[in-house]
Amino acid sequence: MTDTVAQKRDGIGEIRRATADEVEAYYREDYPDEIMPTTICWLGILDGSPVAMFGFARRLGKWYAIVDLKDGSRPYRHIIGRTAYRALDEAKKRGIKHIYAIPDLKETGSLKWMRRLGFERVGVEMKWSADKWRA
Repeated sequence: MTDTVAQKRDGIGEIRRATADEVEAYYREDYPDEIMPTTICWLGILDGSPVAMFGFARRLGKWYAIVDLKDGSRPYRHIIGRTAYRALDEAKKRGIKHIYAIPDLKETGSLKWMRRLGFERVGVEMKWSADKWRA
């Protein structure tokens, strides 16, 4: 996947790989005292402002899925979803075998969306496995 994916036809200004500084700035207000984990993230920008962050974070030896949509990004969730498929493909190419996620049960359709991406339930978490994921 290229580092920058222009998505003007779908309305969102740009989806591109996020730098470490951008990840920190995006989350610093909500988590002022946290040490930011290692990440592979994409940033959705609309009218010059970040409205979505998604990708993977490595914490305590495990990779976790990140999906954080701010107000204004909801109409573009389909393009974010399509980019998520490409992101999982990139994770597989990087040798990441398993990615964990904790679904937000208040978010309508989150379990359905995660299953479409290839996650399966493992206790309270969902787990994506490169060995089982189908392109």
